Amino acid sequence: MTLPAPVPLESPPGDPESLAALVSAVAGAVTGACVLADFLAGPAAQAPGWLGADATAAAGQVTAVTGLAGAARDALTAALGRLGSHGVVLADARRAIALLRRD
Repeated sequence: MTLPAPVPLESPPGDPESLAALVSAVAGAVTGACVLADFLAGPAAQAPGWLGADATAAAGQVTAVTGLAGAARDALTAALGRLGSHGVVLADARRAIALLRRD
């Protein structure tokens, strides 16, 4: 039996080092969003030093921004998980192709 010539296997698109750098950047953004959300949930939420209608308006704005910071934190955390998973799959695929090329 004659087997056909091996089909060239190209590496999957994507640069693992660039992906790792992106994961690191997103992890930093998650940290920043967590710090911001925690800060805004603390004493800043009361708009200290403000009085009357100004205090009410400021507290409302702080509450709105706290919600945005929390939503950003949640979205960035989800993205970080997906990017990390993609990095694992990319590395596994590249390893598998390297093994196939050696055989």
